[in-house]
Amino acid sequence: MIHILHGFSNVDSEFKPRNLRQEVHYIESPRTKKRIVGWTIGCFRALCCSRKGETVFCWYDFQAVLLYWMCLLTFQRRNIGCLNILLKKKDTIQNRIVSKMYRKALMSKYFHASVTSSHYGELLKEWLCLDFNYTVIHDPYHEKWERKCESLNHDIFVGGGNSRDWSFMLEVAKQMSDVKFLFVMNSLDYHMLKNI
Repeated sequence: MIHILHGFSNVDSEFKPRNLRQEVHYIESPRTKKRIVGWTIGCFRALCCSRKGETVFCWYDFQAVLLYWMCLLTFQRRNIGCLNILLKKKDTIQNRIVSKMYRKALMSKYFHASVTSSHYGELLKEWLCLDFNYTVIHDPYHEKWERKCESLNHDIFVGGGNSRDWSFMLEVAKQMSDVKFLFVMNSLDYHMLKNI
């Protein structure tokens, strides 16, 4: 069985994979004030409902790392798939700790990661001083996504779904009226922000 752990509730059916050869079980992390709390609860749910040797595919990279450490500390083994590593190179204590957590996970034969470009994968190897295997999965454009712009001529692209501060970016765009911004976001964020 494959378990898919999402970092949020109310998973959009368009993001659910189809035509898999195995049964798929979806696990949602609750929305909480502190994301780390919701992510931890989601990881705990994934650990409890999966069994040794089963695969847990994590939508958020940090949740995959967190689940790896939960498995390690509780002596349980799961195959963990991590979608799109987004580790940044920052010189902060928090980032150094997180980098060590990622490094240990990436060394495991039970942890499998993807990145959106091979260039970033090679940079990650250099930053972590670690040779690990990764899979390149480019960001897709789903054919059912609506395009809200008349043309793709823009100066600045703002997109993604991982911890984006959309309100801040909209304020920046308002201050730079001579620059064309292209915002790409999920429908929930769009409907919350479209009248700002």
